[in-house]
Amino acid sequence: MKHKKTVFIMIAVVLLIAAAAAILYRKYRPDNEGRVVQPQAAFSCASISFYRQRDAAWADDHLGESRFTMASSGCLTTALAAGLEMEKQKEDPAYELTPGELNRLFSDKGVYNSSGDIVWGTISNALDGVQVYVGKGVDSTIIDDFLREGNYPAVRVRVGGNGAMHWVLIVSSDETMYYCMDPLSQQTTAVPLSSFDSKVYSIRCVYWKAPSY
Repeated sequence: MKHKKTVFIMIAVVLLIAAAAAILYRKYRPDNEGRVVQPQAAFSCASISFYRQRDAAWADDHLGESRFTMASSGCLTTALAAGLEMEKQKEDPAYELTPGELNRLFSDKGVYNSSGDIVWGTISNALDGVQVYVGKGVDSTIIDDFLREGNYPAVRVRVGGNGAMHWVLIVSSDETMYYCMDPLSQQTTAVPLSSFDSKVYSIRCVYWKAPSY
């Protein structure tokens, strides 16, 4: 009996270690080396939708059927909701798409996989008429082109420049710096990308209209 109890404890410890390793990998996995980006022109934004992934209205909502929630892992969904809302409001000022609403759409339409990651090819199942850009590399000209067309790209960064992977929404720029809506920030002002060492690891954009380039 004592031997069985010891085996059970060892199995439990191994499972806990495996779970911890999976969480750390999800947060810190290096998709690539990242690249420092700098705008080539200034792009203004008249109105920014500031949303927080930890807003009590949706913080505890799960990403699909995964164990991850908006509070813990909803930065990308929050960024996409803000970008889509900002673009649409240029034509319809009353339009609203909260992160909670977008998460429910994504969850109902099977946009998330079992780990809570977005399966990009399924987004059109949840949102009719959107375009999806999944960049294979990082280049400031890609970001500039989106901003020029009134689209708002989400970029993957590291918290503090060297911490966990995180998504923010690029909303504007001046001649030297990009500015973003950070789903983890409590500010209602755009955060300079230099807060993340201006280093971007990947670019994604979901938008209503196709850019001209």
